[in-house]
Amino acid sequence: MSLSPHQVLSRLAEQERDKIQTSLAELERQRILIEQKCDALKAHRQQLMQERDELLHGRTQASMLMMLGDAMQEQHIRLMQLRQGLDALKEQEVRLRKAWITANQTSDVHKKMQYKVEKQQARKQEHRVQQQMDDVFAARYAREVKHS
Repeated sequence: MSLSPHQVLSRLAEQERDKIQTSLAELERQRILIEQKCDALKAHRQQLMQERDELLHGRTQASMLMMLGDAMQEQHIRLMQLRQGLDALKEQEVRLRKAWITANQTSDVHKKMQYKVEKQQARKQEHRVQQQMDDVFAARYAREVKHS
């Protein structure tokens, strides 16, 4: 049995939707990894700030404070880069969700159209059967009338 155009288009839309769902799952995994890295960087940065505060209260060399300042700056830059990556992932996720919704709607539309076509075909078939039955009944009735 061959597929109708609506069935083919519906299946294509379903395949697109499935592909998008896979991409969304991958983005979710990446987002979780980036958020974990951000949390680790924040914790490390907090630790550096505590070390700096402890060194400020004690007698330390300026070079040690500068090293801590540089390390904190580096952590801040890495955190900003991760946040930018996270923002880009979120934008991509929004685009993919819109595409998923479109593919889902397309699939539903084609399913409805296929259902409509099948319903019309069933009605035509019922009409043909009814006409055949009417013809048979009319032929029998005509024979009975002739014989009477």
